[in-house]
Amino acid sequence: MYLSKCKDLPTAFYTILGTTLFLFGNLIAQHSALALEGEPSIPTPYWLSAIDVFEIGDNLPIRTSGRGCQSAPEDWRMGIVWGRTLVCIAEEVVSRRKAHPSPPPQPAFDLNGMPAFGTSFTPTSSPDEPQWPKDSPFALIVSRRPPVSRRLSMDTMSPNELMSLAQDQFARGIFHMPHPQHSPGIRNSGISSSNIAASFPRRPDLQHQSSSSSSTLSSSLSSRSTISDTFSRAKELYTIGSEVLILAEKLDISSERLHWAHWADGIFSQMKMESDTDAWRGAIASARGRCCLVIGSAMAEELEGALEREEMEVLSSQDAEDAREALRRAVKYLESAMEATVSTEGLSAVAGGSKALKESVLHGSTGVHDDEDGDDVIVEDEAETESQELKTLLAEALLTLANLTADTKERELLYAKAQKEGGGSFELDDEDRMDESG
Repeated sequence: MYLSKCKDLPTAFYTILGTTLFLFGNLIAQHSALALEGEPSIPTPYWLSAIDVFEIGDNLPIRTSGRGCQSAPEDWRMGIVWGRTLVCIAEEVVSRRKAHPSPPPQPAFDLNGMPAFGTSFTPTSSPDEPQWPKDSPFALIVSRRPPVSRRLSMDTMSPNELMSLAQDQFARGIFHMPHPQHSPGIRNSGISSSNIAASFPRRPDLQHQSSSSSSTLSSSLSSRSTISDTFSRAKELYTIGSEVLILAEKLDISSERLHWAHWADGIFSQMKMESDTDAWRGAIASARGRCCLVIGSAMAEELEGALEREEMEVLSSQDAEDAREALRRAVKYLESAMEATVSTEGLSAVAGGSKALKESVLHGSTGVHDDEDGDDVIVEDEAETESQELKTLLAEALLTLANLTADTKERELLYAKAQKEGGGSFELDDEDRMDESG
């Protein structure tokens, strides 16, 4: 049987449509007034529809029947945006539960990935799943949905469960993502520290970074599986790690914060293998410092009960040593990030990286002036803000480390350094300090 080599990705259309819905959701999350009459004014219907589109594309007969084009490459872009969409949904679930606390739901799936016994997946009328007009493209998506039993439910799935699904998609996308430096004929992406800041325009409210979505969408338009000159594997990895870290910082359960911050740190650590990693050095140091701070703080939280009962022997435990080691790494990375602000190149890289942790590209505008003078001013302002944030994070890491330090002299030195780094806005009180009577 003759099988021609595929030139088109079977899922290309679904990747483009799903990515568009993902970006629509991000737009509505920031500016609900952008929704036209009859359109949802909350982001979740767009994100859930994006998941439906990805599911439909992933289950195309050409992919599941064993017939058709056997040489079609895996669509790594779909996996990446699919995972990022799940992170957005997980973050929305976190926000809702903090606004309206309720008993934690039962797991939606058992250990085999099947719907848990007694879990209802009957669709209901809700703002997240409105009744679409018959001529709406959303109605067409609904009509082609995979089986209802696989439909995501924001009411029954926990953020941790959603993140586990996102992790699977990220792993799939990263595994198949191209390595430009290992591909003949592919030019360097042209990423430099002077334009990293311009890659991450401002989004002050929800923190769903979409810096790579525009390149993902445009590159999906190509009929051949080629790599765009603007593609940067480091940028894709940074986007993934940043969004997962942002969510990890918001989780209530310390073990979950630790797990996902550790996972994000693993993604950032992969960036050292990329050809353009030098341009990201300051941003990576800042991000990994934040990861280690979340990890160390989560470990320290597990020891708080024993310390409050004045069981000081817990400081000699392996758990305490692991927490101190994570916090020492946080201090090291954050100090490295602060040193990177000495040069203009470092200012741009660190400031841009911090913005990437907090903001999302929602349209083509970069938010940075084209003129050279204006660009310098913005970079300097962002760098000054970032420098202060780094100092605050460093002070927090030092304070937490001090509270896990048994030696009184060393502990006092750490307290003094924390207060120095934190400045006037960082005052230690009795609640911050560990009871020295122990």
